[in-house]
Order: sequence, then structure tokens, then C-alpha cells
Amino acid sequence: MKQIYIYFSLLLVSAGGFAQGENNNWYFGDNAALNFATNPPTSLTNSQMTQFEGVASVSDSNGQLLFYTDGMTIWGANHLPMPNTGDLTGDYSTTQSALIVPHPANSNLYYVFTLPASDEISPGVLSYSVVDLTLNGGFGDVLPNQKNIPLLDENGNTFDNTSEGITSAVNSNQNGYWVLFPIGNTLYSYPVTAAGFSNTPVTSAMTLQAAPIDGTSHIRVSPDNSRVAISKIGTPRRFRIYNFNNATGQVNTSYEFAVDNALIYTSEFSGNSNVAYANSPFGTLYVFDLVNLQVRIVNQNLRWGTLQRTKFNEIFVPHGNFNSLNDGSAFISRITNIDSYANSAINLNYLTLSAGLGQLGLPQTITALPKPDCPNNITLSTPESNTSFTYKYLVSITANNNYQTSAGQNINFKAGEFILLQPNTEIKTGSVFVAEIEACNSFAPKSSTGPKINAPGKFSLIVDEDDEASLQVYPNPAKELVNITMENTTLQSVTVIGIDGKTVLNVNVPVNDGNYPLNISSLPSGVYILNITTQSGKVISKKLMVQ
Repeated sequence: MKQIYIYFSLLLVSAGGFAQGENNNWYFGDNAALNFATNPPTSLTNSQMTQFEGVASVSDSNGQLLFYTDGMTIWGANHLPMPNTGDLTGDYSTTQSALIVPHPANSNLYYVFTLPASDEISPGVLSYSVVDLTLNGGFGDVLPNQKNIPLLDENGNTFDNTSEGITSAVNSNQNGYWVLFPIGNTLYSYPVTAAGFSNTPVTSAMTLQAAPIDGTSHIRVSPDNSRVAISKIGTPRRFRIYNFNNATGQVNTSYEFAVDNALIYTSEFSGNSNVAYANSPFGTLYVFDLVNLQVRIVNQNLRWGTLQRTKFNEIFVPHGNFNSLNDGSAFISRITNIDSYANSAINLNYLTLSAGLGQLGLPQTITALPKPDCPNNITLSTPESNTSFTYKYLVSITANNNYQTSAGQNINFKAGEFILLQPNTEIKTGSVFVAEIEACNSFAPKSSTGPKINAPGKFSLIVDEDDEASLQVYPNPAKELVNITMENTTLQSVTVIGIDGKTVLNVNVPVNDGNYPLNISSLPSGVYILNITTQSGKVISKKLMVQ
């Protein structure tokens, strides 16, 4: 008598991964786009988006564009707005207005996280929407009941305030993600698994000394998912790099690489995760050696946009006069040798856009989930030769013809989609045979990428940006008067520029000691840029909200 033990347990998990192609198309700025199927990338002319800061875009594993977004509207691969978008909760002046995260178990679904600006007069809500690529004739749309869903804090409440930073990291099992959102002194980490997005965050404390409303912020995770960099342009100004545990989703502040007093807008890691790059939007590009704890200036006295690593392990950054939506730049600079603290260098005007203009933002890249180290299929048609063995396949296992097990053998079949035992398959008495529907989660080990910073320690650098660090514009938002103060200097003039690029107010400041009350009662409600010129001729820009 044959004894057959077959157990089926269905696990709804991803059976695939992502290739490098999902980062092939960057859409950003004023109708600007790049295609990374070539090196150097090719400038594209089909973008329909105009955006000052944060953007996101995604392609399929073959490098074909799927969609792109400014956090308010989503454009499909046909470059038409998806019908159920246009009122998402992003903003034209949010540092990281949008983040795209693939659903780990459904290649047709994508989560789009959107952030309002941190200084909105009527703050929007940090939220997410779900794009289904099977809708809208295959060009995708946001699911009607999965739009602008607020993210919740650890108590199940919506956030009263927001920051402008959001990013993702691959979890330790390499089968899902963490969505990371810093606000105040807390990092909120939301798991995205095969079951979908969980709105119950894991929290961890940071050392930013930040108020709940902490101004513009930016967050970046290292390529190996072991470190997180967070910048805050509030008062006090802070930049921190912590160890990140991608098993728990929490930062570990026992290691802290700290930079104080620097106006750091964005940051990026090298491919080996041992060097960090950071920039001031109004002057300085820093390189930080995270192993030997050093800092150097690569270039300065340019207006920098977002730092973003490419698939070729280089860092791109737009630069130009970014005072308004009309002041973009056709130039993209490139940082090369980024894994070397000593030898990295910047190539100014490396790339000239053939269409559109770059602004402050570049799209965050999509982190690829690794493919399981399993073949797709197998067909077994001869007697089993192993005494004890587990067959693990990504899709299917088929047994037919003369496949048979014998007494004393212990054989397991594990496949992601189906197991088929055809006629003439024989499971003999005395053998143990188990068949399970189970995803292959065995991954090839990764090689070391160099020294890691895991030991506890506190390391601090104070960067000299005293003039900009001492500048205060308050209250902001303001109604009638806004106070401009700067220590140890004299103010020369103040120019107020609207979002259309036009100057709406220009004032030569009387003799002063670095303090000036600016009358804005004649200005309509809206967003403006203050260009503040000091006696030395330096121009510092600040965003102003008028109520």
C-alpha cells in the first residue's frame, strides 16, 4: 500500500524581482526627462510635467516607462494625466513630494506616497494612493477607494504637521520594503510586504533636536540599507547619519555622524555606502568620509538641486539660478568616482538637456528587490536518487513518467505556483513526501562592499556657514510684517519674487544692524521667494508664505 503525505499551503507572496530597468527613465523639472538605457543618458522631449522640487518616476524591468508624478498629478506612459489624479496631496515646493514603491506581490500595483509642503498655510495630509496599471486601457489609474489615504502615527491618528522627507528601504528578508518618514525627533517606518502596505508604523527616536514643525527636511537610505541620512533646515540646522536596522525598521543612535550649523538640502550615498555627499542649495557641496570621519568641499558658490545616484554609480545634480519656476537650468552636473572620498570629482555642465529645464528636484530611484536564487521550473521523470532532498522552484514542479520515491527517502517539493503529479508518478511505502506551495525566498549571498560603521560612537563636525545659519525670517507664514534678522552683518536689499518669476517687491534696506521689518501687507496670499542681499554682496534665498 502506498503512503502519500501531501500538504498544500498557499502563501501569497511575490514570485519575482525587479531588474535595473525600473530606473531607466527620469522625469523632472520643467518638461525635462532623461533615459538611462544609454550612457551618457539621452535627453527626452516628451515630458508633460512642470515641477519645482520633488518628483518620482518608474519603469518596468525592461526599462519601459510606466508613469511619473509631481505628487499632485500622475502621468501615464502615454504622457496623459491619469483620470483619477490631479488632486493628490503633494506640492510643487516639497523636497520629496512623491515616492513610488512597488507592491512586492503584484506587479500591476504601485503605492504613491505624497507629501505637502511643511509650511503650507492650510497643511495638506501625508497620504498614499494605489495605482493599478490594468486600469485606463493599460496606462494605469489610481483605484477609486485607494486615493489620498492618510498615513497614521503610532496612536492611529493623522499627523497634525509634516516634514518634506520620505524614502524607502529594502527589508532584511529582501522581500519587501520600509517606507521611512521623519518628523520632529521621530522616524516613522511603515512595512510594505506581500500583504500590502501596513498603516501601523514602527517608531524610533532621533537626535535632531527638532520641533514638531521642523521645516524642510530630506531623507536618504544607503544602497546596502544599513544607514540613513536625514537633514533638517530648521532652527537649529541638523544633519545626521545613523545606523539603520532593516529587520526592525529602526535607527540606532548609538552611532551618530553629526553635522551642525550647515544648511544641507539633500544628501546621497556612494555605491559602497561608505561615502556621503550633501549640499547646500545656495553654495556648498560636501563629501563626508564615513569610515575615517573627514569632510571636504568638492565645489562651491553654485546653486545646487537634488543629489541623486544613477544606475551607473554616479551622482547627478542640477545647478543654476533656482529662484522661481522660470529660473531653471539646462545643465546637469555629474560626480564621478563616488566610492572614493579622496578621488571623487565633479564635472560641471556634464549634460545639457535638449528639452525642458532642470529645477531643484530629481526622482528617487526605485530600489530593486533581488530575485530569488531559484530556477523557474523542473520536470522530474526518473526515480529519485536523493535520500533526503528539497526541490525549490520559483514557479512549478512536475513529476511524470517514471518518477518514484523509495522507502527511507524524505523528499520535499516547494514551488511558488503549482505542483503537478502526473500519471505513473509513484510514491512508495516507507517514503516521506511533502508538496508545498511556497515562494522561494532563498537569496544568493551578497559580497561585502567595504568597511562598515557599526560600532557605537558619536562623531561630530561643525561646518562654518555662520551667515546663512544666523538668518531668520519670522513669522513665516506672515500677514503684514515679516522680520529679517542676521547676526554680524548688514542687510543691503530685499527682493520678493512670485512663483511666476516676476519681482513684486524690491526694497533697499536703510542703515541697519542686521535687523529689518519688511512690510508685506500689499502682497496677495501665496508663496514667494525672498532674495536677501548682504553688504558683502552675498544673496541668500528663503521661501516665504503670505497669508
